[in-house]
Amino acid sequence: MTAENPMIGIVNRRACSAATIVKARLCERRLSQLALSVVALLGAVQVAVADGADAELAKALSNLSPTVVSNEKRASAGGDLRARLNAANDESRAAWQTIHSRKDWDEFRAARVRNLRRGLGHLPNAPKGVRTLVTGTIEADGYAIETLVYESRPGGWVTANLYRPAKPAAALPGIILSHSHHAPKHEGELQDMGATWARAGCYVLVPDHIGHGERAQHGFRSSADYPREFRLSRQDYYFRYDSSIQLNLIGESLMGYMAWDLMRGVDVLLAQNGIDKDRIILLGGVAGGGDPCAVSAALDERIACAVPFNFGGPQPETRYPLPDDADSWFNYAGGGSWESTRNLAFSARPGKTFLPWEIVAAIAPRRLVYGHEFAWDREQDPVWRRLERVWELHDARLNLAFTHGRGQLTGASPEASHCNNIGAIHRARIHESFASWFGIRATEFSQRQSAGDLAAMTPAATERLKPRVLHELLAARADESLAAARLDRDGMSAAEARQRLRSQIAELLGDFAAAPVRIVAVDSTSLDIAGTTIFVERVRLKTERDLIMPLIVLHRMLRAGDHNAAVIGLSQSGKAGFFKRRPEDVAQLLRAGCIVCLPDVRDTGETAADESHGQFSASTERAASSLMVGDPLVAQQLRDARTVLTYLRGRDDVDRSRIAVWGASFARANAPETNLRVPRRVEGRPVDAEPLGGMLALLLALYDEDIAAVCVDRGLAEFSGALDRPFVYVPLESVVPGLLVHADLTDFTTALAPRPLMMCRLIDAQNRALELPAMSRIYEKTMSAYGRARACENLVITVDASAATWLVDQLN
Repeated sequence: MTAENPMIGIVNRRACSAATIVKARLCERRLSQLALSVVALLGAVQVAVADGADAELAKALSNLSPTVVSNEKRASAGGDLRARLNAANDESRAAWQTIHSRKDWDEFRAARVRNLRRGLGHLPNAPKGVRTLVTGTIEADGYAIETLVYESRPGGWVTANLYRPAKPAAALPGIILSHSHHAPKHEGELQDMGATWARAGCYVLVPDHIGHGERAQHGFRSSADYPREFRLSRQDYYFRYDSSIQLNLIGESLMGYMAWDLMRGVDVLLAQNGIDKDRIILLGGVAGGGDPCAVSAALDERIACAVPFNFGGPQPETRYPLPDDADSWFNYAGGGSWESTRNLAFSARPGKTFLPWEIVAAIAPRRLVYGHEFAWDREQDPVWRRLERVWELHDARLNLAFTHGRGQLTGASPEASHCNNIGAIHRARIHESFASWFGIRATEFSQRQSAGDLAAMTPAATERLKPRVLHELLAARADESLAAARLDRDGMSAAEARQRLRSQIAELLGDFAAAPVRIVAVDSTSLDIAGTTIFVERVRLKTERDLIMPLIVLHRMLRAGDHNAAVIGLSQSGKAGFFKRRPEDVAQLLRAGCIVCLPDVRDTGETAADESHGQFSASTERAASSLMVGDPLVAQQLRDARTVLTYLRGRDDVDRSRIAVWGASFARANAPETNLRVPRRVEGRPVDAEPLGGMLALLLALYDEDIAAVCVDRGLAEFSGALDRPFVYVPLESVVPGLLVHADLTDFTTALAPRPLMMCRLIDAQNRALELPAMSRIYEKTMSAYGRARACENLVITVDASAATWLVDQLN
């Protein structure tokens, strides 16, 4: 340790003997400069070395079955989430039954639009004007195309094409096309619509959604951009997952971002010469274009007409024809998936819903064309019946129309009307409605341009505007927000700052109170190893809504009246991970007389949906569904962990003052030289981080001051690193929406001072092992906090040490 780099409390086992580590005592020095230095060394702490009896015990533990609950007795967390989504359907259905007048509807609508605005997360203040730059013009047959960019938010530019009549007249309608996830603004059907309506006397704006076309974040422009085979045309779509996670971390949403861009597109249209402000129309293509179309129209009443496809009612995947009891059968809320614009976070929150049909209905009494890509069961569609009633309440039934295709999703063209955005078969009825409502009389026309010719962000424009990519914009906002939050807490006492942090995180998590402890069953067996008996208790706890949480409690023979130290182990892999990857540490804890409690909190171990926690996993679907009902999966897992803590404190053999928590990750770390610029949905992608164990350990201690010690083993150092690049290696299930507005994991550790805390083998947001200098920079404020508390010896940061050795030292 040098004066230039005083790595306070940081130890490196590799610099010590094979069987020891040195724990450095810290003290305060020059606190006015927040500088600390080492003043003394404690005696050596033994590292866990499994030999003899310990080795035999570790081997036995590694072979121990982690199973507690048989499949037939296991209450499904996925089924529980489905039930909660169904409850949102029931709530919305019951509320609909109370609407008998225009007044009733206006109150219902106002609440849903208010809920929608809140659910979308942070939205900037609307600008007085939108900066726009035309970068080129294409003269065509009876119309022209302007390639342009407009600034949706500072530094964030939207690439777009503006189709306009060759000879603009006065009072022209303005149309915006919200493209699908299939292809961006240069897609053929979009070009056909732009040309057709421009020749009919309209302005037609076709922007790229964030992450698509010229606004793609991943950088894969051709098959030559990656050495192995991958689906180039789907990367814009797949990387919505990465962008959504990044936006969630700073309290925004991908849907909110898209809708904001479209609303700024309305500003662009209204700035055109001769535009008719009362004839602004927004169309949303199939497969993800209709969703932001409907949301934007619900929020922005300048939009006179909306044409959202495949949103609000039956989907292409929905049974056709619908059953006779469709009103009670239909799933109005939808369900979670990795694609967040399909399942809006918080949309099914109890008492605060904004379900898709409610969003579409909120457009009333303005004009609506209810669009379906394939055949549509008009007679049985319960949403259509509701829409008709809403428009009738406004005495505006003539403002409601529909269009649909033929066949079904599983069929092939031409029998099934597959399209990329809005096909000719769908446009036929749209033309009829537009002619009736707006006097737009269009004749289909096609004169397609190349994608290169339609590119808007030219090299000259890039040089002039210096646009920033999404992760840069979000990182800057996160830095600003975190700096402000930390400055606010820095002006408080340690206790006040800790309470402020708790309140801020509690607002993000919602309910995380422990469930009442209900023991369903305890099955006890024993292991006799080298003269030592280890008792294995397989415990089933019943938590909220009768979900079963399995855990295994291990301990040596206990004398009556003994009160022993206990360690709770938390990991994404659950108890099986500790048996497979840390049997030596578990053995050492048991040999030292500790009770070891290994639970499978929600969606870990036995309760996990599947072994994968990646983009396309069932676990990600659960995480998305959890966000839909306003209950982040992390909050559910924290409730489970707190229930386990309550259970332990209720045992006669546990010393309540000596309970520690050990949060671990067993994911293989990516090598420092790993190529992180990898397409989605290819084999051999870098491994995602597993932040859950360490994060839960810190949260558990943050909200419970009686936790004696905390060890984070191979945990994530900070979530803000997920904003360093477009490629995200942090799973959705570990994301708390809005976290980086208030805090990062380093703020949790700072708030724990002066309690014993060990941070061991930390990884970055790309799941790469951090070296000591990086860890010291990240945890500078934590080290300072321990110094101010005169508890330097209680903080240990290391790249290689035994969690068990440290835990035993703290608990004894």
